[in-house]
This record gives sequence, C-alpha cells and structure tokens, in this order.
Amino acid sequence: MNADIPLHDEEFLKLAKEAGCIAIWIGFESLSQKTIDVMGKKTNTVQLYKEIIRKIHDHGILVSGIFVFGFDTDTKDVFDETLQCLSSLDIDFPRFAILTPYPGTPLYEELEKEQRILTRDWSKYDTNHVVFQPKQMSPDDLESEYLRLYGEVYAPSNVVKRIIRIPNQTFSSRILNAISNIQSWRYFTTC
Repeated sequence: MNADIPLHDEEFLKLAKEAGCIAIWIGFESLSQKTIDVMGKKTNTVQLYKEIIRKIHDHGILVSGIFVFGFDTDTKDVFDETLQCLSSLDIDFPRFAILTPYPGTPLYEELEKEQRILTRDWSKYDTNHVVFQPKQMSPDDLESEYLRLYGEVYAPSNVVKRIIRIPNQTFSSRILNAISNIQSWRYFTTC
C-alpha cells in the first residue's frame, strides 16, 4: 500500500511539527526514476527528492530515507550512484535493504516462475541477504556492495556530519538523529 502524504505541502509540515513530529521515514526505494517507474510506484519522483527533503528540514523535521537494492534495473553502479547522491540529498539517517521476495507476494511468484529463487532458508529473508538471482549482477556482488555501501555511509565521520548538519534541530531531534545513526552503524557492524 502506498501512502500519498503531502510532504511538499508547507501547511501539512507546519502542522506535523506542531503536533510533535520530529522525523519522517520515507520509502524512496531507488534514486533511479526508471526503477521507480518499473515498480509502478506513482508517489515517487526522483527529481523532487531533494526539494522535499529541504522542505521537511526547513520545518526542523528529520528525514530517514529507505533505499532497496536488487531490482532488475539495478547494476553494480547503483551503489556508487546512491552514495554520490546521498551526500547531496542530506538524508539524516539513510537505511538500506536488499530486495526480498517474501513468499505469497507477486514478486516471489514471479521469481519462482523464472526459477530465480536461490534458497528457502526463511532465516535469510531479512532484507540483509540475497535470496534470489539478480538480473544484472551476481548474488555475491549484490550482497558485498550492499555491505560496502553501509560501511561507507556509516563511517564515523559521516555519522557526525549527519548529526550536526541541520541548524534548526531541537535538542530532542539531535538526540534522535544521533541514536538512529549509531543504531544503524551498530546494525551494520552485526550483519
């Protein structure tokens, strides 16, 4: 289900802040409009990401952006392209996931039909492991590039930059930002 929340609407953001909102989680999914279009996700327009994030930040609200890797349109270049774009987007706590075809979903059925499911070890269906054969890279490349991206994004110097970057954060926003970044770093180091 897609939620079409008016993140570009100044009045909505003002009311959200007044109501106590200090962070918004956004499923950006990809920085490739081609990938978004293939997914059929009508609410995401890649060229508007930066503007939307700026507007949210203008209201003192943090942004967590979630990106997924392993779509049929993804090549190994998607990781470096994402890393490069993240620095200009100013996302406060980026999160990443490997595309995971959960049983009972149309994606699982499609990949099963194409004989691209690699394992039925359900403990690996956690968005951190590759459980299917990607179209444009090997499973090992997808997993190793995912881990490399996490390592670069959550290097201590990058965590500090994200925590101090936004001038109009409240004390509680800075604490949430710090905790979220540190938790993401700890999560990465246990993968």
